[in-house]
Amino acid sequence: MIVDTNWPPLTVFAPLLSAVDALVVGYGILLRVLTSRQVRKTARYGPRPARTSTRAGVTASVAD
Repeated sequence: MIVDTNWPPLTVFAPLLSAVDALVVGYGILLRVLTSRQVRKTARYGPRPARTSTRAGVTASVAD
């Protein structure tokens, strides 16, 4: 049986696709802003030092 209808109708699909496109572009802009802030912050203050373990008595050992 061949069905001659297409889903979703263009009146639904086009606005839905435009809304998804707007969300993707907005997310990209947000990531760009956050990344540029972090780059400026790192350039100004330098990279953060690596964290070390603060738990006392924690050692790593390899059993034979």
